[in-house]
Amino acid sequence: MQNCKDAPAHADLIKRMRRLRQQAEAKSFNTKLLSNVLLFTTIAVVLAYLLTKFTRPRAIAWFSDRDSISSAFGKVAYDLFLINHAGICQQNHVPYDSVRIGLGDPLPDPLAPKRSWYDPLLRVPDFLAGALAAFNYNDRTNETGREKVTDIITKVFADAPNICLLVGSARDNLFSCNLMNISAVSGR
Repeated sequence: MQNCKDAPAHADLIKRMRRLRQQAEAKSFNTKLLSNVLLFTTIAVVLAYLLTKFTRPRAIAWFSDRDSISSAFGKVAYDLFLINHAGICQQNHVPYDSVRIGLGDPLPDPLAPKRSWYDPLLRVPDFLAGALAAFNYNDRTNETGREKVTDIITKVFADAPNICLLVGSARDNLFSCNLMNISAVSGR
C-alpha cells in the first residue's frame, strides 16, 4: 500500500493496516475472528463487484449487524471492503469511480439508544434468512414445523426470477458455495 502512486492520500488507511499487522503479531491475537472478517468481507466485496459490473449503480452500501466482525480490529472490515472493491474493479477493468461506497455505522440511534438507526431495515433480511436457516436443503423440509417458514419459502423464494440463493458450506478448512433454485411443488 505504501508503494501505490496515491499512497499519501491514503495515509490514515495505511496506518490502520499497519496497526492490524502489529496486533496480529501478538500471541493472544484472535486469528479465527480475523478469518471471519476476511471471509465475510470477501463475500461482500464480490457482491459489490458484481453489482458494479452488471448494474452500474450510483451507490452501494453494506449495513452490518452490530457484531464482532464489523467492529473488530478498529473496524478493519470496512477498510478491507473499500480497498478490495476498488482493487477487484481495477483488476477487471470495471469502472467504479462513480460508485459511492457506503458503510453503515451501527451507532445507537439517539431516539432509541439500544439499536442503530437502520436496525428496522435489517429485520427484513434477518426474517428471510431465518426462514432459509430453518429450511433443510438436503431433504427439502422445514425443520421448525412453523407455517411461516413454509410460507416464506414457497411464496418468496420459490420460482422467484430475481432472487439468487447461494448456499455456503465450510468443512475441514474448505469452503464451497453453490447456487440453489427453489421451485414450487407441482400438482402432479
